[in-house]
Amino acid sequence: MTINKKQEAQKRLREEKFKREHKLIDDIDHKICNKHHIFFPEEDPWLIATEEYFYHNDKNQSDFLHPCCKRCAIIKSRINQIENEERAKKTKLDWYKDHKELNWKRANEWKEKDHEYALQCYNDWLKTENGKISSKSSYEKRKSKEHQIYDIEWDNLKKYFDNKCCYCGLPIEEHWIRYRVRFY
Repeated sequence: MTINKKQEAQKRLREEKFKREHKLIDDIDHKICNKHHIFFPEEDPWLIATEEYFYHNDKNQSDFLHPCCKRCAIIKSRINQIENEERAKKTKLDWYKDHKELNWKRANEWKEKDHEYALQCYNDWLKTENGKISSKSSYEKRKSKEHQIYDIEWDNLKKYFDNKCCYCGLPIEEHWIRYRVRFY
């Protein structure tokens, strides 16, 4: 058989499979779930052929959807986990060990590099003339800054945040006890 004939035969098989698994209902493409009759015998096995109801599957060249719906796939997976409990535990532990170690390494490397780089940049900037002037002036600006807000605006803000701190969510009384900061 030549390559073209093989490709044509594969194409014909995909089209036949598509015709068996799909049908138009009210001009909407529906797909049959191949496990629905087992897990949900009272329901109609024809579901809308979208990724809302079926998982995406690159290996299925006819429609790129998994042969069973998401609900059935979850039940099937859970049954498989229960039947093969030891294997499922081992797989989870192996995955967790590999990823935990890998994520720890990545996080620590990132923290060290990022922290060192940020400190270096900040210290370099402080040594420049602009850094020296800016750091002093920004501190003085923050120290002497006054907010002008009308009573109506302040009342509206308190109502909007339900008399709680907009940052931490504590009520005003608890915020005062914990942080010794008055907002009124």
